[in-house]
Amino acid sequence: MAFTPVEIIALLFIILGMVKFLVNIFSRKTWYTKVVKPIYVHKISGAIIGILAFVCLYYLLQELTIVQIIASMAFTSLVIVLAFSFYWKELQPAVEKMYNKSLSFGLILYAVIWLALMCWALWVMFGEAL
Repeated sequence: MAFTPVEIIALLFIILGMVKFLVNIFSRKTWYTKVVKPIYVHKISGAIIGILAFVCLYYLLQELTIVQIIASMAFTSLVIVLAFSFYWKELQPAVEKMYNKSLSFGLILYAVIWLALMCWALWVMFGEAL
């Protein structure tokens, strides 16, 4: 059975998600110390994650439109916000601290990427009408 690149991305995500789920059932601390913490400790991890995101976007665009991808991102964002809402009391001090800091180059780049994706989707949706 041959999988498309998008199916491979989905399969990897499913496998990682199931491993994460199982490890967290038996030892949440193990997932944190062996996976989460090592990823975020290294500054290079942001660059690697960014590259993986662009590779993923490239393959998604082979089968989906940018509008479909943005709609999927909206759904995913809502699910993530739902998860964060259960921990708002613990997250609020960190969020306030982040909003009181000036924007770093990384955050500005992140915002520009989001803005570019949203403008691209708007162009596809309304470009002919402009």
